[in-house]
Amino acid sequence: MKYLTFFGLLLFSLPLFSQNAADLIGNWTVSKAELSESGLQDDQMQAMQILEGKIKAASFEFEEDGRFTFDFDDTNMRIDDGFWKLDADRKLVYISTWEGKADLRPLLLAIQILEHHGDRMTVHLLESPIKLRLVKG
Repeated sequence: MKYLTFFGLLLFSLPLFSQNAADLIGNWTVSKAELSESGLQDDQMQAMQILEGKIKAASFEFEEDGRFTFDFDDTNMRIDDGFWKLDADRKLVYISTWEGKADLRPLLLAIQILEHHGDRMTVHLLESPIKLRLVKG
């Protein structure tokens, strides 16, 4: 009986963990930004707090043809002509330039999908202490 319960729960939870590229297509806006303070020095923490405040107005657009846009008010961090590719097994989205789409070089950004439920998604921007809650629409 306990195995039946376990497998029932496992089967029920599979849709929560499945991810495919079609689920990402669209415009996603930041609804909340969270900053992990672990391991940061004071100057790094101040820089991340400034970034955290700015990123709350950012949006990510994933197009069906692989084009990617990161709309951000800091022009040095904005991505206007990017390319995105999903590694569904690892729940990672890789962002490169459109010109570098064949081998994902240069890699501009890697995003780990932590949770995805319909039009809501929680992601971690790898190489940073920032976790974002995104809303599609």
